[in-house]
Amino acid sequence: MANPTNREELKQFCLRKLGKPVIEINVADEQLEDRIDDALKMYHDFHYDGIERIIIQHEVTQTDKDNGYITMSDAVISIEKILDLNTGSSNEILFDAQFHMNWDALYAFNQTPSQMQYYTATQENLNLINQILNGKQILRYRRHTDKLYIDMDWDKIEVGGYIVIQAYQIVNPTVYEDVWSDRWLREYTTELFREQWGHNLSKYSGVQMPGGVTFNGGDILSEAQTRLRELEQELRDTYEEPPTFYMG
Repeated sequence: MANPTNREELKQFCLRKLGKPVIEINVADEQLEDRIDDALKMYHDFHYDGIERIIIQHEVTQTDKDNGYITMSDAVISIEKILDLNTGSSNEILFDAQFHMNWDALYAFNQTPSQMQYYTATQENLNLINQILNGKQILRYRRHTDKLYIDMDWDKIEVGGYIVIQAYQIVNPTVYEDVWSDRWLREYTTELFREQWGHNLSKYSGVQMPGGVTFNGGDILSEAQTRLRELEQELRDTYEEPPTFYMG
């Protein structure tokens, strides 16, 4: 069968890996749904394919100014930096998002090693000048509250102006169906199903299934937990990127 392209197909794929329909997998559908949620949470938190960098152009409201923070989408997991505060200051015109986009495009056409070194040094100098002229805003973001605090003088920001934010958000599997076929996610979900199966069976000793087959819940549970530890280590060693942003 083809790779999973949605939540239900992933569920059935993992159940078949455990032996369904030849073997009855004693896990309630509600439990399976919970384990898929757990797998997606781990995937989005640590797998570099589970998040994407985005640019958010936020229009400032009076509520933002009164609160002193911006309410972010629930999909945003971290904030990297503010690209532009659009205060109208002449010092900041040089450092808006459009300037950086044009600058990047200019050097993208001819990226020899020496020119890349010059580009990197120039970018560092520009960042230093920007911080001297305009200061560096301190950001505070908590994922569970969805609030981005920017420690600055909000009176300098006009209602209707824009704040450009560079952030990371989860890759939505309902939009990008390839997520469901990710090898690590499939294997991890399968082992979470196996672990739940083992938990369920371990409540009974020597359970005999239809056809006379006897399963040892403790063995199933132990096997699943061993494999889960291996997959989690693989995730951290192979697929996790080093943090370079404000985690929520």
